[in-house]
Amino acid sequence: MPSTAHLALEPKEKTTVETCIQSTQDAGPDSRGISSGFALPPLPTNVELVPLTEDLIPSFKRLNSLTLPVPYAASFYRETMTEPHHSVTLMAVWHSTPPTDPPSSGAEKPRLVGAIRCRILPGSTLYLSTLCLLAPYRSHGIATHLLQRVVIKASKEHSVTNMAAHVWEANDDGLEWYKKRGFEAVGKEDQYYSKLKPSGAILMRRAIGVGDFLREGDCPPTSAIPNPKQRSMLPKTPSSKSVNETKPSQSRVSGQSVQITHRPHSACLPNQHPRSSSQRPQDPTRTQTEEVGPSSTRCPVPLYYKCGGYDDGKPWTGCTKCVAGAKCVWQNDYYYQCVAEDSVGSRKY
Repeated sequence: MPSTAHLALEPKEKTTVETCIQSTQDAGPDSRGISSGFALPPLPTNVELVPLTEDLIPSFKRLNSLTLPVPYAASFYRETMTEPHHSVTLMAVWHSTPPTDPPSSGAEKPRLVGAIRCRILPGSTLYLSTLCLLAPYRSHGIATHLLQRVVIKASKEHSVTNMAAHVWEANDDGLEWYKKRGFEAVGKEDQYYSKLKPSGAILMRRAIGVGDFLREGDCPPTSAIPNPKQRSMLPKTPSSKSVNETKPSQSRVSGQSVQITHRPHSACLPNQHPRSSSQRPQDPTRTQTEEVGPSSTRCPVPLYYKCGGYDDGKPWTGCTKCVAGAKCVWQNDYYYQCVAEDSVGSRKY
């Protein structure tokens, strides 16, 4: 049975979510961080990244059951399909042969082998909720491509400027995976995992920069371009070798040898220019479209979790006290959220 190495987790309470991925082998030929000189390996031609649809829900549930230690309630999958930020959830499906357009009538049904589920949080943050990949499909950069594709979509569609994820403090492989992709440890939350020993979690964070778009063969929106007057959080990106031909490689799936062909990837042309936007940036701590968010039974409430508002039409009766370094901030008429104090600034709501 395929399995994965556990990386980053979230609390196992109510509808909370957790993040897992395979080991650092997934990085491919060069595993330096996405924004820190990482040359993104080409995605195999028989792997397709697609949105989550109703017909993929059973496979998504099975993937989570194989790679995560706890089952998820039906509400987790309902929210994934109906939340306003559905586009930042992506599935990786594997075809026995590279897919054709239109699909061949006799083609074998593709298999779901990986998935990423994210949320858009106040402070222009893309939060990684789950990131999973079956073990036989490692070493081809699939998980890294899932992350990269979501970064591009979230930056363009929701103007996010940074990413965050919680990682279990004892998960050295998970911490290393994120660090190699440009994440930095910005804090630790003790007693974060009630069922794990040790129980602490490391909060990993990374800025989204121009380099993310260059590796995807696209140009960034203006929100992704650092202000030259500000100190950049990202190191300079060295030039990488171009890929001019496909390279076949071998993978083992269910005891069989599988041929995987990598597709070349393009770069942003020099004469392309970033898009301009006349829209006023959203307030960094207010959610414009989201009515509800994740809730927790813990008190004080963890960072990014619900601390007030309404629950099924009734006033919130849960804990309203946030963990140290966070405060309960109004997001909309239905939802208050624990937000890092340094992201709130002097604004009052």
